[in-house]
Amino acid sequence: MITLDRLVRKGTPADVPALTRLLAESFATDPLVEWIFPDPLRRARLSPRMFRVFLDLSLANHGVYTTVDLDCALLTLPPGATALSEFQQRELDRRFTAALGEDAARLRTISALQDAAHPQQEPHCYFSFACVAPDLQHTGRGRLLAPYVIDRCDQLDLPIYLEASSPGGEAAARLLGFTAHGQDIRLPDGPSLRPMWRAPRTVR
Repeated sequence: MITLDRLVRKGTPADVPALTRLLAESFATDPLVEWIFPDPLRRARLSPRMFRVFLDLSLANHGVYTTVDLDCALLTLPPGATALSEFQQRELDRRFTAALGEDAARLRTISALQDAAHPQQEPHCYFSFACVAPDLQHTGRGRLLAPYVIDRCDQLDLPIYLEASSPGGEAAARLLGFTAHGQDIRLPDGPSLRPMWRAPRTVR
């Protein structure tokens, strides 16, 4: 275990089962996840498989942060990690298809729209998912991880990009210094994602 301070640490492969459950439970009523899996029974069964793939991707890039109690998680990707090679993209699609079956088609739709909107003008860190255990939401527990990583990005003079999938997520991002970036990503007959950007702040 790599301890970053008393409460926050880097995620490890040993954390995968607990963090997969945490992500699936935390996003069970998120508009984006509901659009991917309209049927609640399929959502409960398949969303952990989806989050496992995203979790593995961030782990491979040393970009998973959690708490010592495994009750919060932040998945990130470093600069350049979202620009997958053709082989990497095929492998990722293969994993999602194996995990989700026919529901992988909706995820491909989202990914294509996200890729088209993703900023390319300068290197940046990407926050893909952030969550808090459902029973700890609105308690302030979720303010542990993001400020820690944001501070590290500021030290590296590195911007951060994310897409907020809910009004609550957008509000939390704005409190952390993110602002809207470009046009909303609108899903067919579904919700919208709000791209957001945070420029690095001078560390004194």
